[in-house]
Amino acid sequence: MRPRSKAALPNTARTRQVGLCAFSGTLRGLKLIPLNWRPLVPPTSTPKGHNANRWALGQRRSMEKATMDSLPDKLPTRRRKADRLVVSIVFVILLACLGLVSTKTTMGTWDGMFPSGEYHLKIQDKNGRPINGATLKVFEGGTKNVAFEYPIDNYLSEGDLVSNEQGVIVVLHKPQGFEFGGTCWSLYWVFPMCSNGPEFDFQISADGYKSINFSANDLFEPAYNDRNVGYTTIELESGESLRIPVFELMFTLER
Repeated sequence: MRPRSKAALPNTARTRQVGLCAFSGTLRGLKLIPLNWRPLVPPTSTPKGHNANRWALGQRRSMEKATMDSLPDKLPTRRRKADRLVVSIVFVILLACLGLVSTKTTMGTWDGMFPSGEYHLKIQDKNGRPINGATLKVFEGGTKNVAFEYPIDNYLSEGDLVSNEQGVIVVLHKPQGFEFGGTCWSLYWVFPMCSNGPEFDFQISADGYKSINFSANDLFEPAYNDRNVGYTTIELESGESLRIPVFELMFTLER
């Protein structure tokens, strides 16, 4: 008598029949093993040969990465400013250190003097006529402090330097060797830097005319460029006679 087979159970898209059929040892017939029913993941969810959980986790991570990549840069503005500040501070410190080292390694001294000579200042009006009675005053640079005796040796008091009938004021600077000095260095080994020498301001004035002002460089400019018009002899405090050059400068006063 043939054994009855059980009717096949319906199969849907979400179930699968799993079973095993084996022959008995005496080949008397088939022995059925109970069926197992397992839920299925939709075939479109997991590619073939992939573990469902791992694949889903990978998909989620991919979506998170895509989302993060699509977001704008979220680096805090405060941190950016802090980074710029640190870089600026480091740059300034480095620059200061290089400046200090270059100054120390190139520092030197210089000596100077105002050129000796007898300077004839010819004062005239705009028509070329000499002005009698014009006075010359000397001040320390940038001040109204009167500078007697130096750098003009014959300026001992106010009223000493007055133009004569020919409109000439005679200004004398005697030779004294080196009169002043300072320091020089090369900033960053490239840019020469030097301290300044003494500065003086000069003023020529006359009644009825506008005053004019000039600097020590203007007064000694003819000597710097060797434009002497002759020589004269002066007597030093030691009683020694010395021949010095004579220079001329022209000044025009306006009313």
